[in-house]
Amino acid sequence: DALVDLNRAIEIDPQYAAALSLRGSAWLQTGNAAAALADYEAALRLSPDNPQLRSDVGFALLFSGKPDRALRLL
Repeated sequence: DALVDLNRAIEIDPQYAAALSLRGSAWLQTGNAAAALADYEAALRLSPDNPQLRSDVGFALLFSGKPDRALRLL
């Protein structure tokens, strides 16, 4: 299971922004927008100049029912 593998990767290296981002995508695919948002925001804090992560956070905000925050971010 992808989530199990990603959880293990993040357990080994909590600063692994790519794993946080991938886990955020996995959470979003399962319908857990809140968990996706938390992971995307953590990844963005680790890699603040990454435009894809900014987009991912905005997308998760939209799915979390926070369009105003998403628009400010994007």
